[in-house]
Amino acid sequence: EGAIVTLPGSIGLLAPVNGATLTGTVTVTGSVSGVSAAILAPLEAWLGTSDQVASLGPPGLSSTFGSDGYEDGTTTLRLDDGYGHGLSSPTIAVTLSNTFSNLMAPANNATVSGPIALAANASSDGVEFVEQVRFRVDGVEVGTDWYPPYQVTWDPTGVPNGVHTVTAEAVITDGRAVLSSARSVTLKVGLVTRLAGATRYETAAAISAASFLPNVPVAYVATGLSFPDALAGAAVAGRDGGPVLLVPGTSIPTAIANELTRLKPGRIVVLGGTGVVSDGVKAALAAYTLGSVTRLAGATRYETAAAISAASFLPNVPVAYVATGLSFPDALAGAAVAGRDGGPVLLVPGTSIPTAIANELTRLKPGRIVVLGGTGVVSDGVKAALAAYTGP
Repeated sequence: EGAIVTLPGSIGLLAPVNGATLTGTVTVTGSVSGVSAAILAPLEAWLGTSDQVASLGPPGLSSTFGSDGYEDGTTTLRLDDGYGHGLSSPTIAVTLSNTFSNLMAPANNATVSGPIALAANASSDGVEFVEQVRFRVDGVEVGTDWYPPYQVTWDPTGVPNGVHTVTAEAVITDGRAVLSSARSVTLKVGLVTRLAGATRYETAAAISAASFLPNVPVAYVATGLSFPDALAGAAVAGRDGGPVLLVPGTSIPTAIANELTRLKPGRIVVLGGTGVVSDGVKAALAAYTLGSVTRLAGATRYETAAAISAASFLPNVPVAYVATGLSFPDALAGAAVAGRDGGPVLLVPGTSIPTAIANELTRLKPGRIVVLGGTGVVSDGVKAALAAYTGP
């Protein structure tokens, strides 16, 4: 009574194989011969001598476990029968390896001429954790980040033109320093660069890809067939740290879809009404964010500019920029400055101030107003009338 009954038959361990390196989720598969699997199952998978990591039931005799919950290093793995019949598989050696450091940005063979973001992801095993990530250029440390997402800004000013190598090193709490994989990043510093694509949509995607890391807080989407909505949104996008991406109106170009997939924006804002960006496109954009997809629009380009400003700026902004809504160059040139200064770009037809713009200026109470362009596009009469909207 109480004795172990040894049955004929054997247990095999089919996966993983002897000498395997285990990372992340691991599938363990066993086999039974010479006796019914139902008599022995569930089989128990043992990591080392004390950690049961999985139970393998019929019919497949397969299960998974997370190897990242255990300390890195070489150990053993075996299968035992679940009912104490004294059967075990051969014991194999496996190596757990869940500590890594991967360089994420800049792209391989990137060409840069100014400050750029260096970014990495890093992870450790279930016992230790990542203490910090150090970034090096040509072996010289240029920055350290202690918290994910790990990133620093590197200014290559003074670095000679040529090819340079960037690496990331994760420092683990047990003292290990884990370098990023053999992948290197080549930088050609101080050269004139071009961001372009075969179409306006590909160009917008290329500009975004070269300028923003994944997980941006917001992405703005506007029609690429006319300029006013994208111009009015550009200043807000610059302030918020997100791109302006263009669509033809009734579809999402492949280049834009790919860029949105990479960006993983926290939310998406559509600029302009359904006549320029359809509700179908708005609905499809939901696939690219875990947050909301909203629309800022008005019946005219002037009302849309006012709506974008109203949703984005509190009263008493330091400055508001005013440009013609009948052509794009002046507003385009001023959008980046407006984004830097924390003020909107508002549009006028040239010889009058639309009601929507007047109401928005009344709400904003800008500290000052800057008119972009000459008297041929925004008259002196409009300039004089704008004086009524500044100040407290």
